[in-house]
Parts: sequence; structure tokens; C-alpha cells
Amino acid sequence: MENILSLENDVELNNVLTNEKTREAQRSFLESNLGKAINTGVDIALKTMLPNLIKDQVIDVKNTILEHGFSAGLNEAINSSIDLGKSAIGIFTGNFENIYQAERAIEKGGVLDTVSKLIDTSVTSAKKAGVLNKEISKVIKEGKNIVVESLKEKIGQSFKEQVRNMEKLDQYCKTWNIHYQNQDFSKMEYSYKQMEKYLESVMPMENTINEAKRIENLHNLIKNNGKDFNITDSHLELSEKLADI
Repeated sequence: MENILSLENDVELNNVLTNEKTREAQRSFLESNLGKAINTGVDIALKTMLPNLIKDQVIDVKNTILEHGFSAGLNEAINSSIDLGKSAIGIFTGNFENIYQAERAIEKGGVLDTVSKLIDTSVTSAKKAGVLNKEISKVIKEGKNIVVESLKEKIGQSFKEQVRNMEKLDQYCKTWNIHYQNQDFSKMEYSYKQMEKYLESVMPMENTINEAKRIENLHNLIKNNGKDFNITDSHLELSEKLADI
């Protein structure tokens, strides 16, 4: 009885640790990718608002804004949006099960509203510090809707790319399984390599990761067995269990 309870506790602890690891991976991924999208969006918006500035001057203005509060507040804005968004759409586990939940969370969390406020505070700070002149500060503040629209477009593009990558990954996982059933290792190898490529660029989703790990374990098991598909049931069972760790 004690052994059973111990095993149940171990499983529960592993599930908690896995959920926490997934949450952190998802948050880190969103911070990085949304940060890139926002950085690009600000760059494009500034070029639109300040057409007479040369490229290096636009970069200097952007860096000045980022250094005076915008960059420091960005991760906090994204994290707050993620948490508020999850609450708004009723995700209590803390994990996104698909990319659409992540996209809705960012929308519900109001990240663009927060970014809009960050533009005001960072421009004001840079102006007070004397590193951003009055004319440029005024143009940026008056045109911040251009910045917000640019960010909205870039964030939308980022999520669309994620959807495409997830669909591609799912497609290659399915084709790998088909080739596995046909015991065609050369085609399995192609699907496997394509799957790995897309796996590196998609947001961590537990179901997707587990399926990819299962395929990875089974693929390498067959490969290391001289591409012989005659594998014992115990080895197959082990590859399935390893995918859940």
C-alpha cells in the first residue's frame, strides 16, 4: 500500500514539475518572440513617423526609447498580459494547450494598451534626460497610434507564423507515422529531420512535445537497431514512457 501511495506521489510531483517547466518555457518563448515583433514594429513605425531621418538616426531614436523605460517594462507588460489573458479565457492550469489560446491571452491581456503607455513614459523620460529633442518627442507621442498599429500587425504576423509552423510540424509527425507503418526508414528519416526543424521554432505545447519525443525515441531506437523494425514490446513501451518524462 505504501509503495502504491509513493508511486502516486511521484507521478503527481512529476506532473507538477512538468507543468511548471512547460509554463516557464511558454512564457520565455512568448517574451522572446513578442519582444522581437515589438522591436521590429517600433522600428517600422518610427521610420514612418520620422521619414527625414536616416537609418542610423532612427535606430538611435529607437534605442533611446528602449533604454528609457520601454525595454524594462516590456517583459513585465507581456507577463501581465499573459496572466490576465489566461484568467480572462479561463485557463487555470497555467499552460497553453494550443497557439490560439496564447494568441487570445495576449489580446485579452491588453498588451497593446500597456505598450501604448510605455511609449508615453519612455519618451517623456528620454526628453527630460535631454537625449530626445522636443520636436521628435512630440511627433512620437502624437503618432503613437501608428506604433500601436504597427505592433499589432507584427504580433499578428508572429502568431500566424506559429500557426503555420505548428501545422507543418503536425503534418510531418503524421507522415512519419505513416512511413513507420510502411517500414520505410528513408522516408521516416526525411520526415524526422523536417519535424526537428519545425520543432525548434514552435511554441512549447505539451502534447506536441510529447508526440515529437515519442517519435524521436522510436526513430532512434530503430536507427540504432540497424534500421531493423523488429523491436521488442518492452523497448516500445520504454520509448512511450520516456516521451512523458
